[in-house]
Amino acid sequence: FDFRNSYHMDYELHEGSIKLPEGFQDRTVNMFVMGSTLPAPLSITVSRDTLLPSEHLKTYVDRQVKMLSSKLRGYTLLNRKAVSLSTVAPLEGIQIDAYYMTEGR
Repeated sequence: FDFRNSYHMDYELHEGSIKLPEGFQDRTVNMFVMGSTLPAPLSITVSRDTLLPSEHLKTYVDRQVKMLSSKLRGYTLLNRKAVSLSTVAPLEGIQIDAYYMTEGR
C-alpha cells in the first residue's frame, strides 16, 4: 500500500475522526509512556515519515539514527531488527531499541 497514491485520508483518533483533503501526508508520531513520572522510565514511539526519492527503508533508518545520535546526549543503539507492522496488509518496518540521557539520568 502506498499512501502517496491516496486521494484523501480518513483518521480515527481517540478524540474523534478527521478527513484530510488531497495533498496531506501522514507524519504522525505516537508515544506511549510507562507510568506518570517524568521522565518516564520507558517510552515506545512510533513515527511515520516519507522516504527520500529512491531511498530504501534501511538507508532512511540509518540516517535517522545518525541524526538522533547527534542530537540526544548519550544516545545508545541497543538493537535493530526487521518487523512487520500489520498482519492484514503487511508493511515493512524496522524496530530500534535505544536509550539516551535526559535530565542527567
